[in-house]
Amino acid sequence: MMGLQQNTRSEHNQIEKAFDHYGKLLNRQIAQFAREQCHLNSSLILDAGCGDMRFSKVIAQNAKGCLVVSTDISSSNMHARVETRPSENIAPLICDLRALPIRPNVADGVVVINVFHHLPTAVSLSDVLNELRRICRGSARMFVKENVSNNPVRSILEKVYWILPASFFRRMEIIVDPYSKAQKLPRDYRLLRFSAEQLTSTLARYSFRVIAEERQELFLYFTYYILKTVRPLTLLLNRVFPYTCYAYEVEQSLLKRYPFRKFCLSVSLEALPI
Repeated sequence: MMGLQQNTRSEHNQIEKAFDHYGKLLNRQIAQFAREQCHLNSSLILDAGCGDMRFSKVIAQNAKGCLVVSTDISSSNMHARVETRPSENIAPLICDLRALPIRPNVADGVVVINVFHHLPTAVSLSDVLNELRRICRGSARMFVKENVSNNPVRSILEKVYWILPASFFRRMEIIVDPYSKAQKLPRDYRLLRFSAEQLTSTLARYSFRVIAEERQELFLYFTYYILKTVRPLTLLLNRVFPYTCYAYEVEQSLLKRYPFRKFCLSVSLEALPI
């Protein structure tokens, strides 16, 4: 029995390790963005909608000469993780992104990770982008990572989501919202939906020019949840996971070619104010 438990735990860890590749990729992108800001004197970097401040910590560690202003609308989000308590160059600020208590033209960098699709309306998105543009210096840079919704497989999975009971997510250890104890989102919860192209054009309407784009999460995102749901498959595919890095290289090459680009689940953009 003990051996079976250890094997199950090992298989589970392999799945988590493979999926964590995306998290490490995002951390590297944010760290690189922060390092490119650290040469500026008295620079201010905004972590907009910072949640539990996990990325604020990455920014602060890689831009030690900068002040990182971490904003979120909920104080409970900020205190969700003990290990991300503010360091000396992180200033937490509880506020609404639609009305930032920050002077105009002071931010040299803005980081927005998975925030836009949680805004209640398209008008709210407009208000947020206007505020971000207002606080940015002319030479500021913005890093955005967002979910996109033009993946047809994702649309199918979202429909399946509402059919499955909360007990299923609890048994599979699937966390839908890291800042809530609820097993499922409420029925009336709505997300803003846009494709990567729509996101780029929306940023352009609010005077942000996209200068770099990287699409992510084509196959392994689905593999992660499928393997968590159908455990016996892990016995067959367990030997594949040490070669996960090669799968990511294949994935990136596919995402550069049509029609596979539309199957991505998220996109990272870097933009400059016009």
